[in-house]
Order: sequence, then structure tokens, then C-alpha cells
Amino acid sequence: MISQSARKNIVSVPPQGRRRRILCFGDSLTLGTCENDQYEPYGKTLSESLAKSGLPCEVVVRGLGGCSAREMAAKVHSTEIRNVRGHVCSGLWVILQSEAPLDLVLIMLGTNDLGMGDSPKTIVSNVARLHDLCHMRGIPTILLAPSSLASGPLRAGREQLADVLSSWAQSRPLVKAFIDSEELVPRGTGSALYDPDGLHFSAMGSRTLGQSLTPWLWPFLGAC
Repeated sequence: MISQSARKNIVSVPPQGRRRRILCFGDSLTLGTCENDQYEPYGKTLSESLAKSGLPCEVVVRGLGGCSAREMAAKVHSTEIRNVRGHVCSGLWVILQSEAPLDLVLIMLGTNDLGMGDSPKTIVSNVARLHDLCHMRGIPTILLAPSSLASGPLRAGREQLADVLSSWAQSRPLVKAFIDSEELVPRGTGSALYDPDGLHFSAMGSRTLGQSLTPWLWPFLGAC
């Protein structure tokens, strides 16, 4: 569900001459991991789409495949978080410092937590810590509900998680919007927007997400 009530108006105006900078933070869904070990981060298309719409921005993509919101919340000050494949990412607090200045942060996490058996309430508390870190630095955020398998035991948990995330987002003024990624990247029989595993976006799906996010970011970033 895309929460209109959570879409709070703001125009972030950077110093004259500086492009707005956006951070996309998360797991393999953010990194754009897709079939045959390819990568197509939605942030790439988001940057291109924003530029075409008259709002050129620098979009930074950071995250770690297989990571959970729980791990990312526990290791926000870590300079090196390593996954089972040996890939490395810094904790969010470190990224916020090293990539400063940032005008907006998009966070999409929780899929792996569901697979680990964490409850929606627990997942939201960990996601909340990450958003709060951004807010402590005065950076507004966008909350993206992650995708999950289309059927099976995790499906009900995913829907509950989306509902709880939406409710939480409405309680935080600096969370400027809650957006369900599965609404922007719809499922369907034989959908080309998802990989054969049914969980990850395909390259086309990631591009669709980046393109679809563009009109949502305009109210928060303003015209250059």
C-alpha cells in the first residue's frame, strides 16, 4: 500500500550550485541482484529518470546482499559488514558520514528478517533505528516495504510487515512517504518484473521501481 497520508510535503533546498544527493540503502533488492549474478540497482534508473524530469541528482547505492534489518541496526557503526559471499558494506552511520551531504535516504529492508523468523514488530523496530539515525542528522527518509515470495508461509508475514511499516511511518514526521515496492513493481502470472526465484526483482523490475519512484521524490526535493 502506498500511504498518501504519510506523504508529507517538504522541499529540500541544498546550497546553490550543489546537486541533491540521495542514498538508496538496503539488501539485494536495493543492489539489484538478479538472475545470473547480474546487478541492476533501482538507484541507477532513478538517477536517470530524475535527470530526464529536470531534477538531476547524485544517487548513491549502498547495501549488502543477504543482510537483515536486524544486522544492519546492530552494526550501524561498523566500517566493515561482510556477508557469506565475502561482499562488504559499511554500517549506515558510517555511510551517512562518508557520503555527506545527503538530502534524502531511501531504506528497503526486512525480507531476510522474515526468512529468519523475526516478527513484523521486531523488524519494524530495527528498521526504525535506521531511519532514526538519518533523522538525527536532519535527513528525511522514504520507507520502502520490501518484496517477498508471492505465496507460501512468508507471504502473510510480508503483508503484516507492510501494514505495520505503514502505520509506523505515519508517526514519524521525517519519514516523508511509505511506499510498498510490490505496488510499483506488480506481480502477475509470468511477470517479467521478477526473477524466476519469485523474490528478487528482474533487471526490468528494478528499472520499473526506479522509474516509478521519480514522481514520488519530486515533492521532497523540489525543482533545481
